[in-house]
Amino acid sequence: METARIVRPSGRTLRSLAVGPRAALAAPDAAQVLPQAPGVIQMNLLDASHVTWFVTAERLPKGTVISPFIMFPDRSEIPLEALELTDDAPAGSSFDLPQIRNFSSFWPAGFLTYGVLVNVGNGDLQAAADFPVGFARN
Repeated sequence: METARIVRPSGRTLRSLAVGPRAALAAPDAAQVLPQAPGVIQMNLLDASHVTWFVTAERLPKGTVISPFIMFPDRSEIPLEALELTDDAPAGSSFDLPQIRNFSSFWPAGFLTYGVLVNVGNGDLQAAADFPVGFARN
């Protein structure tokens, strides 16, 4: 299935822009932890354009909103353009997410978290993965 034909920009985001560190850097309590979204984040670190996907592990219904975000090592966040499904998406569907073209000196070294909030109509679910920035491979 060509997933590009069943998504459109959502025009809304589930996350608001966080311009500084989160207020509470302590470990979240169980009430604050979102359930795992039905899918995974994949990023090709060997490709200079850092192609990133969200791959579904189960069917997502029409109207589902996928809201990607990045979180820096200081826990500040930037929301990215959200996608809304215009049709059902079967398990195994891959959705191209905004790419990070260049980890220049602008990016702080450390682990960058690339995540998505998935809303299937009954609350937010989350998938996230950490990727190294500013590290050299031996």
